[in-house]
Amino acid sequence: MHIALRERTGGEANPSAAVVNSQSVKSAEKGAVETTKSVTTPAKQVKGRKIHALVDGEGLPMRVVVHSATIQDRDGAELVLNKIRRRFPWLELI
Repeated sequence: MHIALRERTGGEANPSAAVVNSQSVKSAEKGAVETTKSVTTPAKQVKGRKIHALVDGEGLPMRVVVHSATIQDRDGAELVLNKIRRRFPWLELI
């Protein structure tokens, strides 16, 4: 699906570079239903979740992982990258 979307937007079918990014997201306000326990990040003191995403040069997502806000960025990046080489073997730069 990723390759087809890149071709449709006029980009090269196989990206050679990608960027890993993270974002902390606050959990639901009081009174809303929470499905899992929320925690606070050590550095930012944000109560909620953290998203680590790998996107190509066009900004299209290649892999997204959502997990507890307590996870460090280096560990979250590892979770994002653990299967990327097999799925996108042509990546040269991350």
